[in-house]
Amino acid sequence: MLGFKMYDDEKDELVIKEIKELNYYLFSLHISSLERKEYFEKYEQLNIKEIYFQGRDWCLEYFERIYSRTGTKFDRYYLESEMGQRGLDIVKENMIGRGKGIFKESVGSVIYEGDPNKGLHTRVFINSEGLPTYEAKEIALAFKKYEDINFDQSVIITANEQTPYFKVVFDALSQLRPEIANRYLHFDHGMVKLPNAEKMSSRKGKIIEGEWLLNQTQEVVKQEMIESGRWKGDDISQVSDSIGLSAIKYSFLKVSVGKDVIFDLAKSTSFDGDTGPYLLYVYARCMSILSDASEINDVNKDIEVDVYSKELLRLISKYKAILLSSALNYSPSTLCSYLFDLGKIFNTFYQNVKVLDNENSAFLLNLVSATSKVMEHGLNVLGIKLVERM
Repeated sequence: MLGFKMYDDEKDELVIKEIKELNYYLFSLHISSLERKEYFEKYEQLNIKEIYFQGRDWCLEYFERIYSRTGTKFDRYYLESEMGQRGLDIVKENMIGRGKGIFKESVGSVIYEGDPNKGLHTRVFINSEGLPTYEAKEIALAFKKYEDINFDQSVIITANEQTPYFKVVFDALSQLRPEIANRYLHFDHGMVKLPNAEKMSSRKGKIIEGEWLLNQTQEVVKQEMIESGRWKGDDISQVSDSIGLSAIKYSFLKVSVGKDVIFDLAKSTSFDGDTGPYLLYVYARCMSILSDASEINDVNKDIEVDVYSKELLRLISKYKAILLSSALNYSPSTLCSYLFDLGKIFNTFYQNVKVLDNENSAFLLNLVSATSKVMEHGLNVLGIKLVERM
């Protein structure tokens, strides 16, 4: 981020020239077909290769630490640097006069001319220095993933400012390998913002680090737990991390795809309202009721069901349909809205119906159990770790 900003502001032509030389040298570490330049020896003497790979390892280790904390897992990684040679080859093999003939030279670069009738613009796939751009590497990645996985569908999610870029890439891919392009789906999302703050931009340094956000959210939750007087010791640190993570994940997922996410730290960590901690609290309340019951007996069919139980039953019965709709429409916010409604209905039920001291306690306990199972499954689908006690 700091390097990008310095380069963006740099005016000295000699400095810019040296940066471009260094960039070319780093590309050559992964692209064997690039011409060896006279300045390579200088960078080899400076051990730039070792510094570069050490820096990359540090980045990956940092990402792994964040992934571990957020419960995120990837089966495999495709590094951008590994796609350079393949992307370069694909574009060169399909220039006008070769292969599909969809790329052409223009002012020392190789471009793909987008059809304006499709709302597409022209993009560079090999720049004037002979280096593959993101576009070329994106094409190579599509080929590689298809060969490795033979996927039925690949979903790409990016910021909405990347949408025009991907439209051009997918159009080029549809001419190169339509059977791959037809299996791709692209969704764009808005920016993550804080109230009264600029949008986050990873390239220009206007960002809030993920680890900072995790730590700040955990700290707010931790203070609330301490002030409640119901927690102590190691439980606070472990549980506050889970609750804090639920606040972040739910705040992001409840927003419809394509819209900006306004992350309000105070509102998102509240145990009341449309938040992750609130849903965890509902689940914990269910478990508390069930733990107080000696056993759950079979339900007597000849009972009169109260209006609050009916409403809760009605909503529980919709869960599978909501889950299917959320999946088919790639809309986690649909599931979030449902779980929040379930939480509200359950709390109304809890406030108006005595579950344990009731002649219909067997039925009511089964209803509470069903609520807990739906809430548990729904939160697991959203990647939110459960907390048994709140």
